[in-house]
Amino acid sequence: MEDRLAKAGWHLYEKVSSGDKDAGMSPSLRTRHIYMDDLLPANVKREVAFNSKDETGNCIESISISGVMPTVAKIASIMPSDKIKFDEGYAAFENAQYVEAARILTPLAERGFARAQLVLAVIYSNGGFGISQNPQEALIWYKRAADGGDADAQFFMAERESDLDKRLQWLIRSARQGYARAIDQLAKYYYQDSQDKTNLDSAYRLSIEAATKGDIGAQSRLGEMYISGLGVKCDMIKGLMWLDLAAHLPRDSNERVIWEDNPNPETRRNEVAARMSPEQVTIADGLAEDFRQRNNLKP
Repeated sequence: MEDRLAKAGWHLYEKVSSGDKDAGMSPSLRTRHIYMDDLLPANVKREVAFNSKDETGNCIESISISGVMPTVAKIASIMPSDKIKFDEGYAAFENAQYVEAARILTPLAERGFARAQLVLAVIYSNGGFGISQNPQEALIWYKRAADGGDADAQFFMAERESDLDKRLQWLIRSARQGYARAIDQLAKYYYQDSQDKTNLDSAYRLSIEAATKGDIGAQSRLGEMYISGLGVKCDMIKGLMWLDLAAHLPRDSNERVIWEDNPNPETRRNEVAARMSPEQVTIADGLAEDFRQRNNLKP
């Protein structure tokens, strides 16, 4: 899996260097570096701790990620008047006035406004309200929006891509902008290759990032990791906390099944709670509520 991700532009790799050049270590020690810099934007810190050694005596560098990834897609440089026009077009779109929305948004989309391109893609994909459904035209606009930096469009392109390497490329581009579902899908790839501890560490880090943004799949995965002790120390209370978060987040009917391995988080949460003491359940519920408050996730 690491090889595939590296080819797709996800730079998670190892570099061995002499100890006297790294953190003032003895020349007899060699440090292992694992980099994820190609994914992380500038405002996300990569904190390093040399806290263990492998079987050959090499120090292993563990990485923790802090900071908030940006959620707004990069768009082409536009004039303030264009932003006003976009708002008008988007308002028409929300009011199901597709003909008027397309009239307003098409000139902006032609000039490279990625968000306008995305809305046009949705209009042609849905059809109706005076616009003929046109999947081919929709795909053209989805692709242009994705190439222009729109994270939603990049995730759409990943979802329809059958070639795994190309799918990963789109997911990585979307994840770089903090798109929670893209981050969650990358975490899932690592989680599925769970025989490698490094992959589990990556799955955990990415799941935390997506779960903090409210991704139900990531929250469910973290719950299962803590309950089973896979990649983390077994902790039933933390496991129930994550499952409780997944079970109580609002979602519409189209997004109710997000994580294929746990399609009903409410049922799974109750199954786990039934095996725990009332005191443990109370603690887990309190932790979940605290997490919701701190991360503005409303049940």
